[in-house]
Amino acid sequence: MRRIASQVRDRLLPVAAWTRRRRWNASDDTILIVQPDHLGDILLSQPAVRHLREIHPDSRLIAVVGPWSREIATIAWPVDAVVTVAFPGFTRAPAASPIAPYRQLKREARRIRALRAKSAYILRPDAWWAAWLASMSVPDVVCSDEPRTRRFATRVVTVPDHEHAALRALRIAAGAGGQDITAASSRRLCLPESADAAREANRLRNERGVAGRYLVIHPGSGTFVKEWPAARWKAVADAFAREDLRVILTGSPAEAEMCHDIASANPNCQSLAGQTSIPVLIELMRGAAAALGPDSGPLHLAVAAGTPTVHVFGPSGPRRYGPWGDPARHRVVSAGWSCPRCGDLSAARGPACGCMLAIQPAEVIDAARSVLADNA
Repeated sequence: MRRIASQVRDRLLPVAAWTRRRRWNASDDTILIVQPDHLGDILLSQPAVRHLREIHPDSRLIAVVGPWSREIATIAWPVDAVVTVAFPGFTRAPAASPIAPYRQLKREARRIRALRAKSAYILRPDAWWAAWLASMSVPDVVCSDEPRTRRFATRVVTVPDHEHAALRALRIAAGAGGQDITAASSRRLCLPESADAAREANRLRNERGVAGRYLVIHPGSGTFVKEWPAARWKAVADAFAREDLRVILTGSPAEAEMCHDIASANPNCQSLAGQTSIPVLIELMRGAAAALGPDSGPLHLAVAAGTPTVHVFGPSGPRRYGPWGDPARHRVVSAGWSCPRCGDLSAARGPACGCMLAIQPAEVIDAARSVLADNA
């Protein structure tokens, strides 16, 4: 049924694109930057947003993101305002009905039109709903050449499928004018320091007796299929806790039980899962000797904080979503498998994915020791 609904939708998109144009009352100095995804993609879009800030220094830049990304967009993006839209397909909750996303379009378009923007850049290449919303709200829409998305564009940008997500967003930010992104593509992620968050991070560490050098393990991933078994993370944590390193487990409130189980029975391993805001998590990452975890937003947060990392990859591709930073400071551990379901990160897929189970604790321990030695 779901597949049939998608096929019907794709057939109707050309009609929707043809009928959506209207007269505009736009301001010359307002630009929307649209990225519906979550923490990691907001961070990987940072070089693109910095590029737009540089080429439009006098314009008002407004981030249009999901409510789940308001805080990190406010911290990481050089924008003047942040507006939230609960983008369908990114809420991690099923739609109330098959037509609910289309009813929502009309409501959100009225709200976004009130911003009187002249242009919108859709930084996620396949975000067709976001592109449709923009086409109902602003006169100029810049997005990728993905077949569904391009129907709503006034400027289309060719985005190679094999490129890293950060580079793909940069291409869209450069627009269809052929701007050179060579210099922009070399930019690494960065995050401002927060004295208040650093004090809170130190307080939490002191409460748990974590002094000196420490390692962060963030075992959660936001989707079950990317997770590595907790027992294997426990083996990694125990290996380093026996050495001259304390280990801190971080995660969301929903991941607190898993993190507690990994940290249990080892006095040199402590869990702070569910106890850290994003700014505090940034400062915990910034102070760590290294951060380990599966492909996830918090691991990109560690990269942006300047911390060496080890990323455990399975069904998501490191070529597109790997660490956007100096290769000497970051490692990717992967079984190297591929299958027809690679890239399918839907909630319907459970844990214990074969390509994740093929990775053994010794491989992650060796990668962590390597990155620690290279960045001592």
